Amino acid sequence: MLHEPYETSSTRMRALPLLHDHRDEDESRPLMVSPVGNSSNVDGDDDDGAELDGAADGLDGLDEELELGKTDRAFVRRLDLWLVSYVWLSYCMKQLDASSHRTAYISGMRTALHLHGNELNALDASFRLGYALFLLPSSYLLSLVRAFEASAYPGYTTLLMSWYTPAELAPRLGAFATSYPAAAAFSGALQAALHTALHGRGGVEGWRWLFAASGLLTAVVAAAGFAVLPDQGQRRWWMPADSRVRGLHTAGKMGSGEGWWHTARRTLASPTFWAAAAAYCAWSWAQNANAWFGVYLSTLRPPLSVAAINTLPIPAYLFSCVLLVVVPILSKPPHTIAIVVPQLIHATACVTLALWPEKRGAQMLAWHALFVSAASGPLVLARLAERWKGDEARRRVGVAVMVLAVYAVDAATTVWWWPVSEAPRYRWGWWVAAGMALCSAGVAGRWEWRGKGVW
Repeated sequence: MLHEPYETSSTRMRALPLLHDHRDEDESRPLMVSPVGNSSNVDGDDDDGAELDGAADGLDGLDEELELGKTDRAFVRRLDLWLVSYVWLSYCMKQLDASSHRTAYISGMRTALHLHGNELNALDASFRLGYALFLLPSSYLLSLVRAFEASAYPGYTTLLMSWYTPAELAPRLGAFATSYPAAAAFSGALQAALHTALHGRGGVEGWRWLFAASGLLTAVVAAAGFAVLPDQGQRRWWMPADSRVRGLHTAGKMGSGEGWWHTARRTLASPTFWAAAAAYCAWSWAQNANAWFGVYLSTLRPPLSVAAINTLPIPAYLFSCVLLVVVPILSKPPHTIAIVVPQLIHATACVTLALWPEKRGAQMLAWHALFVSAASGPLVLARLAERWKGDEARRRVGVAVMVLAVYAVDAATTVWWWPVSEAPRYRWGWWVAAGMALCSAGVAGRWEWRGKGVW
């Protein structure tokens, strides 16, 4: 039988192989341990021999435990090297594709295609709507074929949840989340290089080369996934022969045979889900504020070069990457302060930009402050994994529903909240983003500090 995942470092032996506890066979039978030198030997014969044998057995057990702990740590390092690295690179390519239209827009596409209204918002809404429509169906089919882009985020998130314990998860989710700003930074650097080297080559404009390059890179990375990615509890070539135990053990109820719709009903009936969904979705909607940094730079006068527009945001994206790695490592469960405080900073920056200071330096400082809260969302998911450890099916459905809500609302509201025709002084966007950041911080903090037990 599979036990619930262990939480302490002293019981890390569950990976290779899973030790058998004989108490599982008969829970009614107490575990009897006689003290050394007890009176069970009424004749007193062989007391010294029994004591020595018991000590030897204890040392052997300790050696075995230490060896299994070393083996498990070595396997975690392999997971970090192969699994985290691949999902990071794969989602980076996904985000590169998803953001290419914005990068191209500020790099010549707007002029070439005569896009002078809110056409960029329409393009953005079309992508998000398609993502939202196919997210739940592809999440359901994920267990069959695992090849749908719309399920990338919930699929990768639940895959990490299935191979790492709750104590290990937050830093890995933070590292995985760096793929988003890293893709934005890479997209800008790639566009700047392509525009400089290939603009006009073969009669093709520089912004068009970006789509060709990102599509080629994505195809190569996607093909590698067939060789690298494991299923929950499945072994790949880079894993030890008996590593399957850890995946099955950490995934918990993965193989329970529960129907998808039953899992969905069970998920939606959970107060924990609604608390996590409110905190995560509001955080994600607030994060839309920093997605328009490049558009802001394209409105500056005198106008900047294409290379400058694409490279100036890179330090902000790299700063976000650093926070996504450092904050989850430094933050100890339950992570509340690390979730709340950065979002208060984010809300302050949004209010500053809503009031629009005249000095360029104050504007740039506020734009960069928007990236401080990047780690709050992954920490919310890590908290959810802690609460639902051992229930992989509900984690998968819960994350999929949250991402569906995020993209559905984004598709419906991008033209209302962030119309390009109003850039960069959006009438509603800054205030909405500030309110969402405060909402997320309030939900995350309320349940923890008032001891409601939902978190």
